Order: sequence, then structure tokens, then C-alpha cells
Amino acid sequence: MKTYESNLMNSAAVAAVLALGALGANMPAHAAEVPAVTIWAGHERDALALEANADLHARIAEHDRGPCNGSSKLRMTLWMNAGHYEWLAKTEREAARRARNMVAMERNLTNAQ
Repeated sequence: MKTYESNLMNSAAVAAVLALGALGANMPAHAAEVPAVTIWAGHERDALALEANADLHARIAEHDRGPCNGSSKLRMTLWMNAGHYEWLAKTEREAARRARNMVAMERNLTNAQ
């Protein structure tokens, strides 16, 4: 039980440190001037990575929907996997779209100032 309590306390302490870091409580003054280009680049990189994962999952789903020489159980398993990979591809494309929208909003905000 002590191990659980100490792990719980450690996780609470880590969460508190992360929350303070997110609020900028421990950020040096010179770090506040982060160029907007680095923020855009991060979100653009995220969008590209999500699109690449979506393409990969779409190809896996297409492969799993293809012909199968195995038993009916194997075919059913592959079809169920294909449905899962199609859902992953759809979800990742939506996340990539949101990341690109975030980039557009950040560009509009920095250009407006």
C-alpha cells in the first residue's frame, strides 16, 4: 500500500510541476519571446506526421480487405482489423485537419498584431 501511496504522491507532484510549466510559472523572461515560426513549424510537423500515419493505416486497411486464402475466421479477423484501421485513418486525418487549422489561426493572430 505504501508503494501505491508514494506513486500517487509522485504522480501528483509531477502533474503540479507540469501544470506550472504550462502556465509559464518557471519560464525565464527571455524564453517568453518564442518566434511564432517555431510554433507553426511544430503544428505543421504534427499535421504531416498525422497524415503519414493516416496513409499508412489506410494502406493496411486496404491490404486487410484484399483476398485471403485462409479460413473464414481469418477472413473475419482481417475484415475487423480493416475496419479498425479505417477508423484510425479517419481519426488521424481529422486531427491533421485540426492541426492545420491551428496553424492558420496562429498565423492570423501573429499577422494581426
